[in-house]
Amino acid sequence: MRADVTGFRLKMDSMTLARFMPMHLLLDADGCALSYGPTLALVLQDDARLGARFEDLFEVRSPGGAVTIQDVLARAGTRFRLSPRNGARSGLRGHGQSLPGDGRILLNLTFIDLIAAVRAIALSDADFAASDLAREVLFLAEANAAVTQDR
Repeated sequence: MRADVTGFRLKMDSMTLARFMPMHLLLDADGCALSYGPTLALVLQDDARLGARFEDLFEVRSPGGAVTIQDVLARAGTRFRLSPRNGARSGLRGHGQSLPGDGRILLNLTFIDLIAAVRAIALSDADFAASDLAREVLFLAEANAAVTQDR
C-alpha cells in the first residue's frame, strides 16, 4: 500500500535544501537560477550565479532536440542528461519537477561518471548528501586503490 501524499506541502529554506540535495538547481519559471547546491556550484564554478539561464549553464544531451528546461520537462517527463557548458568534464543526469505555485522548477542532479568527477573537481564524501550512495562508491574506490597499490 502506498502512502497518500497528495496535497502534502513542504517548506524548506535554501540551506536545508542544499544539505539534503547538494546537486540541486532551483530555477524560476523562465529557467533562471535561484539556488544551487554546493556541489553543483563546484562543478559550475564561476558560472554558478543567481539569474544564470539554464541553457547558458548546460547543453542538453538527452532528450534530443531539447534546449530549454521547459523543452526537457515537456519531452522526457522528468529524466535527462546534461553537460556543463563551462567545459567541466562532468556529465550529469537527473530529474526535474515543476513546483506548484509560481512555476519554479527543481532539478536534482548526479554525476554520470562519479569517479572521474571526484578526480576532476577534487570532491570528497562531504560534498554528497549523507544518504547518497556516492559516499559508498568513493569508499570502495579508495579501498580498491589501497589494495591494488599493496601488490
